[in-house]
Amino acid sequence: MTHLTKWNLLRAVEEAREPLALKANALNILRTLVSFIPGDTIAAAPDQHICFASNETLAGRAHVSVKTVERHISALVEAG
Repeated sequence: MTHLTKWNLLRAVEEAREPLALKANALNILRTLVSFIPGDTIAAAPDQHICFASNETLAGRAHVSVKTVERHISALVEAG
């Protein structure tokens, strides 16, 4: 059994990108969000995976505009 880490979960989403109709930029934003979550292990409680970075901070780290961050976060939410 593979140890479930945020990086393993991210890889699974990357592999499902096309069926989820996500663009590469959406995955870039997801990687950026994940990078703000401390540690590697996925905790049992979903509220432990809250990212408090502002959209401006996310945009800076991802090297995109704030509008791009907002658009792709919306796409990620729609994809579940």
